[in-house]
Amino acid sequence: MADARNLPDEVLRPPVSNLSNAEVLELADAKMNPFQNRRLGELQAKGKGSGLTIDERYELMALMQICQLGQLRKSEALAEAVRRQLRAPLPG
Repeated sequence: MADARNLPDEVLRPPVSNLSNAEVLELADAKMNPFQNRRLGELQAKGKGSGLTIDERYELMALMQICQLGQLRKSEALAEAVRRQLRAPLPG
């Protein structure tokens, strides 16, 4: 069986342009997993206060990367939704 770490990124996350209209809109409205979002906030607050352990720093970095990648995919989906005229462009 193939290891997912060795698969091309396109297999794991197809380009937004290859998604159906429904999938584009779903991705455009996506939010971070509530547990991950809550944990991210906890770690950020703890980091500002008492400081983080090494393990917590790695966890924070991983959660921040998940958040950033999610926001990138969301923005790609929003742009694709506008391109397909599924959503109106933002004013300004």
